[in-house]
Amino acid sequence: MSRPRDRLAYRLRQLPQYLKITDVASFVVKVSADLGPEDAIQVFSLATSLAVWENPPTKIATLTFKTTPKVFDNDDEKWEVSARQIGWNRTLAFDVLFDGFTPLNDVDESNHLAESRGSQADFVWLRDQLPKDVPTCRQILYGYDTSLTSDESFQAIDDLATSFIGRLKSIGGSSLAMKPLIIFAHSLGGIIVKQSIVTLAGSTDVEKLMLEKIHSVFFFATPHLGMEMSHLLALVKDKPNESLIRVLSNDDSYLRLLDEQFSGIATHSRIRILSFYETKLSRAAEMSCQGDLGRTGDQYVAVKRNSAVHRYSEIWLPINRDHSDIVKFPRHNPDYEAVVAFLYNIVNSSSFGLSLPNEAAIRDRGPHTAAPFGAHNSNNAVIITEGYVNEFNLEERKIELRNLQIEQRDDTVLPNKMKLPSSDEAFLKLLERRIFDRGDLVSRLAEQVKEVETKIESRKSIAHVSKFGNLLTEEGLIESLYIPELGDRFLKIENSSFDTFAWIFEDTQLQFTNWLRGKTGTYWIRGKPGSGKSTLMKYLHNHPRTSMVWEPERLVINVWFFLDDRGTSIQKSLEGLLYAILHRVISSDNRLADILLPSYAMKPPDRRNSWSLNGLQSGLMILLNQKEFDVYINLFLDALDECNNPPEVMADFVASMSNRPDSRTRTKVCFASRLWSAFRDRFDHCPGFSMHDHTMSDIRSFARNAFIQNGLIADSNADLDNTGVLELVSDISRRAQGVFLWTKLVCTDLVNAHRNGTPIGNMLKLVSEFPQELDGYYARTVERLPKSSRFKSFVMLDILVKADHALDLKDFNGAVSCASCQTAKECIIEPMNSSSAIEKITRNIRDYTGGLIEVVATTQGPTVQFMHQTVKVFVSRPGFTRNLLGPEAKEIHENGHSFLAKYCIAKVVAARELDWRLTDQALLGLLHAHLSETTTGISQREFLDSLSAEDFRLHFQGLFYVVDSRFSLAVIADLRLYVREALDRSDHDKHQLSSSLLQCLTRFTSLRLYGLRDSQDLRTIQSSKDSPLPYGILQRVNMEHADMCRMLLQFTSNSGKRYDHSIAFKDLFIPIKALLREGCPSSSESRTIVRHFLEHQQDPGCTFESASKLPGTVHCKPIHLADAETSRLLLEFGADINAVDSSGRTALDIALDGFDSMLHRVSFIRVHDRILTLLDYGACVTDYSRHCDFFQLKKYLEFTEDELARWEHIPHIKDTQVQSNEH
Repeated sequence: MSRPRDRLAYRLRQLPQYLKITDVASFVVKVSADLGPEDAIQVFSLATSLAVWENPPTKIATLTFKTTPKVFDNDDEKWEVSARQIGWNRTLAFDVLFDGFTPLNDVDESNHLAESRGSQADFVWLRDQLPKDVPTCRQILYGYDTSLTSDESFQAIDDLATSFIGRLKSIGGSSLAMKPLIIFAHSLGGIIVKQSIVTLAGSTDVEKLMLEKIHSVFFFATPHLGMEMSHLLALVKDKPNESLIRVLSNDDSYLRLLDEQFSGIATHSRIRILSFYETKLSRAAEMSCQGDLGRTGDQYVAVKRNSAVHRYSEIWLPINRDHSDIVKFPRHNPDYEAVVAFLYNIVNSSSFGLSLPNEAAIRDRGPHTAAPFGAHNSNNAVIITEGYVNEFNLEERKIELRNLQIEQRDDTVLPNKMKLPSSDEAFLKLLERRIFDRGDLVSRLAEQVKEVETKIESRKSIAHVSKFGNLLTEEGLIESLYIPELGDRFLKIENSSFDTFAWIFEDTQLQFTNWLRGKTGTYWIRGKPGSGKSTLMKYLHNHPRTSMVWEPERLVINVWFFLDDRGTSIQKSLEGLLYAILHRVISSDNRLADILLPSYAMKPPDRRNSWSLNGLQSGLMILLNQKEFDVYINLFLDALDECNNPPEVMADFVASMSNRPDSRTRTKVCFASRLWSAFRDRFDHCPGFSMHDHTMSDIRSFARNAFIQNGLIADSNADLDNTGVLELVSDISRRAQGVFLWTKLVCTDLVNAHRNGTPIGNMLKLVSEFPQELDGYYARTVERLPKSSRFKSFVMLDILVKADHALDLKDFNGAVSCASCQTAKECIIEPMNSSSAIEKITRNIRDYTGGLIEVVATTQGPTVQFMHQTVKVFVSRPGFTRNLLGPEAKEIHENGHSFLAKYCIAKVVAARELDWRLTDQALLGLLHAHLSETTTGISQREFLDSLSAEDFRLHFQGLFYVVDSRFSLAVIADLRLYVREALDRSDHDKHQLSSSLLQCLTRFTSLRLYGLRDSQDLRTIQSSKDSPLPYGILQRVNMEHADMCRMLLQFTSNSGKRYDHSIAFKDLFIPIKALLREGCPSSSESRTIVRHFLEHQQDPGCTFESASKLPGTVHCKPIHLADAETSRLLLEFGADINAVDSSGRTALDIALDGFDSMLHRVSFIRVHDRILTLLDYGACVTDYSRHCDFFQLKKYLEFTEDELARWEHIPHIKDTQVQSNEH
């Protein structure tokens, strides 16, 4: 007998995209009259499906039937109804489970929201009311099955979390375009969300991108510390799902560890937490005599307040409903209104990301974000890369000038306007208001271009001797772009067999030879993972026919780059690719080096051995746009999908290389990658082929040769013609489906089986049992690992996953040895000097990981890596640790970052004397300690507490002069969890300690910000002249210290005492002489830190006493040193715009002082904006500005008419009014 289904809610999928909500009922009845009548169907919502692969997309509806149709009157929960009879080539899918994601509305089509009709019982606030109250948010339901009466399911919390992550990823959750997520979670759903967040934090960069999108979590009656489960445990006793229910009980340790991890990760990820708890008793579930489950038992409190309110909730609210109904708000309910009010505030907050970018945010895009390659050529748009023409952007500016001249001639745009993509409209408005809405842009730009060209020629005429007296040579330029490790991946790739891949030259349908003969264009070699793409690229590199097609008189430069996801950061980044291209190109012809030499000359002498990403991009643009002679550059790029930059960025880069018709540099690209949508969308029309469709004969040859070389068959016609051998080889080639790696693994297993006595005749059966996919092979390998040694297997695999830098065999073994150590003294770093020791460690790695990790020889010595990139993907997936360790995985609160942090710090401490060569190791230790907290949510308190004061005095204080204790070390590494725990349990004056740590934080923040700009001045403030700040390494320690600053300020504020933080505040405004006129540049992070200080009663007009070694002002105020953005912030909190320094100068005096030396600096926009900001707030000048050339100033700053008028009435402070701050 079927269950009653009247008024049951149904989900209907696969509806046509063109339908409106008012058309759904008639469409359903048109498909099948048995589902009607039309007036008996009530449709509540209609929204576009979240399935990113659907083309065209379909829609999903939620509806009810007044009377259950006969087709649904049964015990099924899913039904399909064909719609082909009415011309819709889909099958309508109905269900009552609502498993997975169900969108309820489309935010950009308000007419899809239904007016709520029917009884109060039909009302669902998420569907019927919330989309109207918060129309900018898309409401999506997520359903999962946790039936208590199931006799089959044994899923655990992490299974449910892994499923949630996988489904979120399948609907575009890992896409850069993914919108911020606000999650509403009820009861067990909250535990699943917490486990999902913990799993995402410890996963790969793709999953971490999903974590970054989670903005807030609303917990409704979630049992963070457990709930009363005794009545439910009686119902599920001895059933497969008993363990799922048991972990929710009050005495289970899993929930407490999970809460600690989630709390730490939420702290670092800035996830906002809101909690709602029940205040009505619930009825216990019990089984009736008829076997039906119902809530008819005794009353009880399901989740107590102390368990439902998360300890880091910013808001908690009681809701006077029971555990089940706490999320079932009726119409016009005050609890609903309160929840929506919280949601509305979050959605409209600046941190949520839906509001328009403010001016400060837009301006930050310039210096901090690299523009995509080729953007200035798309649709004749002009992208502003800098505010003024200089040697770095000269070629780009010349293209912009030509485009503007064409636009002006064609009258396609207004003379004073510039075209930008729609996504940059806000940026355009800012630039128009600040710079370009005045004068004749074309003539001004032409004048600037001519000035810089003259400057370059004059530099060339004096043999490139810089103002520092250094002779700038081509050798120095070439050396600065050389990175030896960029060639390591090529050496690791196996050579192809002698008779494979020849078809790429011989098959005319592939068009590869035609592409080689051409001058431009893109060729795409695509294929499955392990299909031999890298081996083919190495084959092309080594084959003479790749270069024979060129005419001898042409200057042809072949550039090869093999990206390596298992390698160092530089080996898998756009930055490394640019280094390789520039080095290869300028090494090929001295004339190309001469073109790039002026850019090299502009760099400070101590920075010429390193290049920023913007500098590399500018250098490549100069070479690509040169017009002096013909150059043909062929880029061969392997494994583009292994780059750590988003695939969309790499696709833009490739597309931009072959689209420069006015340059004498002709560039074309041949690249290999997996079949990712970002590449398919851009290059599907380009010549190329799918690797796995052309390698069956090669795989057959590979298998036959492998059997011959290992003695399975003799190299004779008799054995080669043996029917059994032919059948075996054919079966392998057929099952391989074009994947060489699968073939290699099968052949290795067969060779081992043969050595163990298995005859050839039995090997067909072995092949049939071999997993068809690579993941299946890896899973089988893991299953075969001894359970007693699996923790060490986990340690090895996770260290290699988490290491984002090269791991030689010694470092890898050291990190493995330190994994189980709890204190620094337990970490014994043993030497590895003998070949027998290396052989033993290599054998242990192979045994503990089943061959998934291998040791390879590189130019840097023995290096540890995964057997293949697909292995790294496999072991990085959510849920792998549980599959490897089983139930013990719940107790693991450390990962590869934790192990690497222990090793790196222990290695520094183990040194008997200060060694500057360990600076990199110390910073890596801090980096991994930080990442350990952010990925596990647990501090390394026990290990860090084991470090002695002597360790810091000898080793860390010398390396970083701001470090004098483990607390200051934790501040530098942004170990928020450790610092918070330390302050909570400190026996000393925790508020005084917090105050001293603030000074450490601001000083280190300044070093990070200014140390990359003016190291010559900064060296004077270090504790030792022999300890230069390590350039480049600080860039790798990219922590955000604003939240740490706020936490420390709150600790001092809570003390009730007033602490003077002026010394710490001062370090945010280091007065470097070269920066005084433009204002110390700020980042969004430093401005946030300044705001935190001001919000905690810091005086914006405090006086700074600068170090005597620093030139320039001795006594000054923050306003004298701040750039435009920070000046506005200081003035907002009451700073005096016309305060004078000890020399009697105002901030405007300093900004104007010596402006003629700033005309060609890349900081032009910053100077311009600082002056305008000061004028906006009523700044005055003194007689110190009487030498300022106002005519030149007006000319080069290019003010509008209104802005020019202000210069005629600048207020002047009389000398008699000047008061020195010195007194």
